[in-house]
Amino acid sequence: MFAIEFMTGAVIFALINLAIFVITLYTFFRIGRKLVDYVNDESEDKTVTIKKELFVLGVIVLGAIFFGSLSQPKVAIDLPLNRDLIEYQENKEEIIIKTPEPRTKVLEGFTPLKKD
Repeated sequence: MFAIEFMTGAVIFALINLAIFVITLYTFFRIGRKLVDYVNDESEDKTVTIKKELFVLGVIVLGAIFFGSLSQPKVAIDLPLNRDLIEYQENKEEIIIKTPEPRTKVLEGFTPLKKD
């Protein structure tokens, strides 16, 4: 059941990213078409207005920043506390940590660089 929900969420995020990409492409196409029309226009009162397109691009850039952090998985792992260790540390002033001896094994055909 969880795999279906995960894949559904992945498809939804992919569709949202695809829609944002298509809108961005269309906005760049509109800006390019207006600039080409501006260059090819031979009248004396040439103007170009791309305020709407720049606003849409600004919203897309800001949205991409926040959408990326929104879609990141939030994982929190709560580890159970080891009550015995905590009580042992609180009751005794000195803590002794015992570690096992290092395990060494002689490999055939290998000469160590360091001599004991």
